[in-house]
Amino acid sequence: MLYNLPRRNTDSLIGGIADELAKDGIELIDSTYFMQDHLAQKGVLTKRKPSDIERGNIEYGLHIANEIARLDLGQTIVVRANACVAIEAMEGTDATIQTCRRNWQKEN
Repeated sequence: MLYNLPRRNTDSLIGGIADELAKDGIELIDSTYFMQDHLAQKGVLTKRKPSDIERGNIEYGLHIANEIARLDLGQTIVVRANACVAIEAMEGTDATIQTCRRNWQKEN
């Protein structure tokens, strides 16, 4: 079944599995369905609000994150000074973060 998919990205794979399960009457539901009360609420979750510079990075990062999600390219981005300095690919989230950490340690 998976070999017949036109693409092998996350959405296609999960969609293909969901279609196969649906043939047997099994419906997949949103992964957060039973967790709504435990998810972070919108707003500031730390002791202090972000500065204007930090807010700019957050807004820019959110825009980039939405775009890479739409393109199904990865789950992690790293933004610094309103520039996207890393996008997770096949290496995974931890490796992306560690790469940025090593690069920033070299700078300081």
